[in-house]
Amino acid sequence: MELIRKEAKTIKGDKIRTWNFHTRASPPARRDVSTGSPNLQQQTPVGFQDDWEKIIDRLRGDSSELDIITIVGMAGIGKTTLAKRAYNHPSVVYRFDVRAWTTISQEYRERDTLLDLFYSVVPPANGSNQESDKEAADRLYGRLMTQPSKETYEGRNQEIADRLYKSLKGKRFLIVIDDIWSTDAWDNVSMLLPDDNNKSRVILTSRLIDVATYANANPDRQPHRLSFLNKDEGWELLREKLFGKRGCPFELEVIGKSIAEKCQGLPLAIVVVAGHLSKMSKTPDSWNTVAESVGSVVNCEPGQCLDILALSYNYLPQHLKACFLYMGAFPEDFEIPVWKLIRLWVAEGFLNATGHTTVEDIAEECLEDLIDRSLVLAGKRSNGKLKTCKVHDIMRDFCVEEAKRQNFLHVLKHSLDVLSESITALRRVSINCSTIFSSYSIQPTDSTVSVSRSILGFNISESSVFSYIDFKLLRVLDITFQHFPQFPSEIMQLVNLRYLAVATDSEFPPLVSQFWSLQTLILHLCSRSSTLPWEIWTMPNLRHLHVKPSICLPSPTKVECNRYSSLVLNNLQTFANITLADCTKDVFSSTPKLKKLGICESTEYTYPVQIPWSDFLYTSEKLWPYASDTISDLWLDCFRNLDLLPQLEALKIFGLKPPVILMHFQRILRN
Repeated sequence: MELIRKEAKTIKGDKIRTWNFHTRASPPARRDVSTGSPNLQQQTPVGFQDDWEKIIDRLRGDSSELDIITIVGMAGIGKTTLAKRAYNHPSVVYRFDVRAWTTISQEYRERDTLLDLFYSVVPPANGSNQESDKEAADRLYGRLMTQPSKETYEGRNQEIADRLYKSLKGKRFLIVIDDIWSTDAWDNVSMLLPDDNNKSRVILTSRLIDVATYANANPDRQPHRLSFLNKDEGWELLREKLFGKRGCPFELEVIGKSIAEKCQGLPLAIVVVAGHLSKMSKTPDSWNTVAESVGSVVNCEPGQCLDILALSYNYLPQHLKACFLYMGAFPEDFEIPVWKLIRLWVAEGFLNATGHTTVEDIAEECLEDLIDRSLVLAGKRSNGKLKTCKVHDIMRDFCVEEAKRQNFLHVLKHSLDVLSESITALRRVSINCSTIFSSYSIQPTDSTVSVSRSILGFNISESSVFSYIDFKLLRVLDITFQHFPQFPSEIMQLVNLRYLAVATDSEFPPLVSQFWSLQTLILHLCSRSSTLPWEIWTMPNLRHLHVKPSICLPSPTKVECNRYSSLVLNNLQTFANITLADCTKDVFSSTPKLKKLGICESTEYTYPVQIPWSDFLYTSEKLWPYASDTISDLWLDCFRNLDLLPQLEALKIFGLKPPVILMHFQRILRN
């Protein structure tokens, strides 16, 4: 479908160009280039002071080479505003012979870009003061339109480009390339800019980090990646938009700060909300109404915030659109664990493995791509690996609305939503409300066939009661919010599950083997003595097994298993957490593709906990009487058996005090 869509767009573009050639004999009207001459009368700038100072320093710097200054950030964060401030700074205006501004936008149109720069740069033809810059450009394009061939069109474009290049040659220029989306567009524009080692500069703004990095190939000069305004800066911007130099009434200040904080430092959202507040009476009651629904205010302003955010979404390739919309399933301000997000993407079937690359690796690349496109915010990192991520609340609101419009995902935020929506008719459901009525069942009627593929629950009280019956097509079920004393038998009927997360007090049933497609299994257990059934070894598609706190694992060589020719989980990549006693040669031999392993030591043993860490480093020999030789031998065997896991990348150990860990390691090394 994506290929067909591109083909149709190409055909449509060819027809439009042909129509222009044959029907328009007059020069094209100059498009609005108000951005070409940004207004000098701007309000007092708010935020980005460090970035501003660095940009001005580079514009006025001593480097003779053509310097490409790149500014990157999500939609509405203030890239263009910052570029305008630099463009209009008096010292910058005085420094450059020529200044020009062009806005590229999503679809690069060579003609529009050439005209923007031509009007600002090229002097009147023949040196005549009587002929305006616009007249000179229109005269050239007028000749173009009287000759409808494609070759003539391209030739006249080249003529304009040559005149533009010659006009810039030898001059110290400042060119702003605003809102650029592709490296191809930069390649075309960069050919218009001579490098005469005369301290010329280019400012480039983009939402895409790869475009900014590509344009500025100098590794010593990283893009200026704009961050969000802090609380004080957000309030300052809102106050300035509403009251200017006048002070805010005292009774509105606390509410105003709350409204600004809920915009989470995104200048575009603050400006939109300020425009809404300016139309309302300035009373605490009116402002409290806005404070309770900032997201709705932003969404309801037509042609502003969401339309700008939608450009970033529309530019995504098809597989990334699904991955991005899915992030709306998580609650506001939710720190999303990367491992969980990736497992869900894979279970939903958004991505496919290619060659020797696993689908999990592809999912990690997709997440980094969304971050580079300024759609997702990076969170915590550890050892160079991204551990958590977030979505700005305004961007999440867009996800929720767009996903609902496409019937891709429905987020139920209130108990009334649950009662009014027919969940069985929704393909994917994320339940974000705090209470689900115990009398409500999502069981479909006999005459209804459920089309639901995914059910995820967040922020739901444990007293809520669900009934999961006859959802035969369900692929994803995440219900750890609800604690089951006994493992629900209804779940055992969901044979198409690929992702299951459940909390229970009971043993996992032996019928687990009928989950033939299950990829991810997450168990939250109350009992430390729980044991997985031996049928777990008969699940060929199992890729990730997460158990809290830990679980005992049966040996794959048990008598009951003898009727199976092979009990090897060739696809298992993650196992957290296994007990130390189960770190045997048999277990590790049956999980050869394991990449991440968590070992949780039993608490049955008593360890010395009163000895300071610093004392242990120098007197560890004195601790040996307190250590169990049996446990040390288990650790010795465990680490020897790790040789059977050639793809192991990460090992985590839980339940041991640091001195005891070192003590075991010292003994292992000595052996």
